[in-house]
Amino acid sequence: MKIHWMDNQINIPINKLKELSDICEDVGYESILLTFHSESHDNWIKAAAAIVPGNKLKYMIALRPYHLSPQYCAMMIEGFNSISPNRLMINFVAGDIQNRSDESDQKDIFRNSKKIETVSDRKKFVRDFVSDLKKSSVITKMPEFVFSGFSPYTVETAKMYDGIGLSMIDDYDKNKNLFNQLNRKMVCVKMLVRDSNEEAEKALNSVVNRPREKDFTIFGNEKTIFEKLAKMEKDGVTDVLVHYYNNDLSSDSVHSAMKKFILLNGEK
Repeated sequence: MKIHWMDNQINIPINKLKELSDICEDVGYESILLTFHSESHDNWIKAAAAIVPGNKLKYMIALRPYHLSPQYCAMMIEGFNSISPNRLMINFVAGDIQNRSDESDQKDIFRNSKKIETVSDRKKFVRDFVSDLKKSSVITKMPEFVFSGFSPYTVETAKMYDGIGLSMIDDYDKNKNLFNQLNRKMVCVKMLVRDSNEEAEKALNSVVNRPREKDFTIFGNEKTIFEKLAKMEKDGVTDVLVHYYNNDLSSDSVHSAMKKFILLNGEK
């Protein structure tokens, strides 16, 4: 099982991204996901500034493909490869949901009169975009593709391009049969770690803002966390994308626990 880290800050400064990259490299995370927000600074540029040639940590860049052409995306991928090969993953925000309420309108395809008004339009656009991207002669090392969503169409797209399906853990649990067709299944979880399960549950109740958050949070002491991760792996999960509650004052305990888990898991 591979463990990835998620940074959900809208505008992480480059110096902070470098610091976070050092932490993620030390812990042993497979990658760090840099999420997409229409009002954020460009994460391709930030990742290129933060990458340390020779390290192993990959940068998973979230992308809404209707913002650029497949040709230019291929150029960006190969530019990244030229800095340090095999360090890039692309997370296609595959269109299973509409825009976030805190973002500007994202319905226009740049310099194109066509509109992508519906979820169906967006999902089809992603599939066509990846098809064109895969035909590029520019790319010497194709990155891993991660497709966010749990609709049958999105999962089928992931299967077509040997990609990784990504969903929240509660959505995965409800759609296991659908994801079974994929070789790699990634689930996103929030994590909260304390010395005891009782302390963790008490802390969880103090940091949760929305009821559903409990459904995609794993919490407890390190032993309990490791057991829950092992159960996920038994249920077919190959990759786990972890992040913590921003208002958790003991959030560093997540990195500490994941470092131990990765070391133990690597020895199996």
